[in-house]
Amino acid sequence: STWGPIRAHVMLSFPLFVVVVVSSPIPSELSHSLSKCVAWRQMMECDDPLDANARRDEQSDRSCLQTIPPGWSGYCECEGGHRVSEVGCLHADLTCAESCLKYFHVERVIGRGKERMRSVSVAFAVVTDEKHEIDDTIISKLKETAQLFRASSFLIVHDENIPNSSLEKWSNENKAVVLVPFNSHDTANARNILISILHAAEYEQLNWVIHVDLTIGGDWDINGICHTFGLRTPSPDIRTHKRREMLFFQQKWFENWDVACSNAVTRNKRHFCDSKSFRNFYFRNDNYEEHELVNHNELDEPMAVHSCFGGLAIYSRTRWTSCKFKPAPSESSEYLEFNQCLLKNGAKMLFNPRQTFQCHD
Repeated sequence: STWGPIRAHVMLSFPLFVVVVVSSPIPSELSHSLSKCVAWRQMMECDDPLDANARRDEQSDRSCLQTIPPGWSGYCECEGGHRVSEVGCLHADLTCAESCLKYFHVERVIGRGKERMRSVSVAFAVVTDEKHEIDDTIISKLKETAQLFRASSFLIVHDENIPNSSLEKWSNENKAVVLVPFNSHDTANARNILISILHAAEYEQLNWVIHVDLTIGGDWDINGICHTFGLRTPSPDIRTHKRREMLFFQQKWFENWDVACSNAVTRNKRHFCDSKSFRNFYFRNDNYEEHELVNHNELDEPMAVHSCFGGLAIYSRTRWTSCKFKPAPSESSEYLEFNQCLLKNGAKMLFNPRQTFQCHD
């Protein structure tokens, strides 16, 4: 039969479940992922599939159920021509059936996030400096992101000594855009000014703060933000995972985060680029620089962390305004102490690989 080889594979891999497999059809999740998966597409000689000049090795393509080991480069093609798990030769074992299953699950979460965001109000708290001022491209990206929310305000710290006609024009056209002149290199103080402004009564009705640091980078994936908000929406497929519920003090953590950080990546999406701000059970003060060698797959599960930022982070307004930033030495990050304050105040901090932010070169 069509599913005979698959059943044999499952029986060999999981002998304790022979009776279940024989007496019932292929598990619904696997069946769904196979129907959504096309194949593994192999590249030649470890060519990076993100490279426009990468060469295909069509003779080495593999089926959706075959394990792709380290040493193989390529991507999974899913229904609709979607490319996922685009990897070089350095990666963990993967199967395209699982990757496509994750991809379409992520897409459903993004859809839930967009629905939720329509009832949410936010403030965009943006920090710039003399080298990274806001231009028309970034203004357009902020506007595009803001359109997904019920209401939006924009608080922008900028260098008052540098004329910015685009920013001034936007401020004149939109009363929700507040420009905060600043001419110091003390970025911690710049963030504290934004925090002080958000204490004002006129911002009390805001639900969330999206903090963007243009000194780190200048582009982000809007669907990644939608995915993060989608995680807060109760859903049966998330609730059933008891292991996850243990992470945030026995709460359903995907549904209860109040700080969510970005996956800060280099332009070629092969390396993490905000290791100074990131800490978890593995990346600590003595080895955090190793994180720069890590490539977080956008389909990886979100994780609870001790500290993170990533160029763009989402905070509940009450959390964001509960702490202050302090200057940090160049080899460290002012977010470390700020995040420790948030955790002491009860914050539940989430790192979402799907919420990507592109760093400057």
